[in-house]
Amino acid sequence: MKTFAARSLKKTPEQVTFDDVPLLLAALRPMLRTLIGSEACEEFVNTIRKELVI
Repeated sequence: MKTFAARSLKKTPEQVTFDDVPLLLAALRPMLRTLIGSEACEEFVNTIRKELVI
């Protein structure tokens, strides 16, 4: 979170707001695809979106 917030949003994790979540998820996608695979990545991102009603 710290690294991706700093790189993609230029913010600390404490400064990340609800409105920043879509950008943060987009920044996390490439790493998640590498770590857990494309299908699991999309499932994870969609779950987060549903939970946060984005």
